[in-house]
Amino acid sequence: MVRYFGRHGCKMYMKGKPVKFGYKLRILSSFDGYPFYIIPYQGSQKENGSESSSERLDKDMKSKKEKKTLSQTVVENLLSVVETPAKHKIYMDNFFTSYDLFVSLRDKRFFATGTVRENRMEKCALKSSKILGKMDHGTSDRKFDTKNEIAAVLWNDNRVVSLITNFEDTRCFTKVERRMKGGKQKVEVPSCVASYNKYKN
Repeated sequence: MVRYFGRHGCKMYMKGKPVKFGYKLRILSSFDGYPFYIIPYQGSQKENGSESSSERLDKDMKSKKEKKTLSQTVVENLLSVVETPAKHKIYMDNFFTSYDLFVSLRDKRFFATGTVRENRMEKCALKSSKILGKMDHGTSDRKFDTKNEIAAVLWNDNRVVSLITNFEDTRCFTKVERRMKGGKQKVEVPSCVASYNKYKN
């Protein structure tokens, strides 16, 4: 969000964000903040009236056939400037992440990891987040889709973190310190979660 309080049709209000009023930008950037490609949010896309009825029909039929979500379209548009997908690792938050998107990125040779909303995990047979949240800190559960090579993991920290990846090994763990009753303790964290925290932030 780029802070802006004036009058403009593209100005947005985002509840819960540090910057609540301004322009929303979707950015493809390096992990240290260098922007490669920026797409300003301009509201929902509408027909400009210059297309013929047959062109609009073809576009409608194509969009229904592809059935792509808004988040999937945004990610693919941002990544369209990347010339060598195999040389990069992509990290994204749960607004963009979905199982279908990661299968598509895998087919295009993009390596991707992201936090994910549980209703976008294609009914993956992981433990319920309510059950996992009552277990000890550092407890995790994982599944692997051998057909599409997509791994999903749930990890219990201060809250349950759900994450999917199409290239990282979810069986590897590292240690992190957490404040708990009685002082600091070391808990296990999947290495893919540690990588996400390092590069996404």
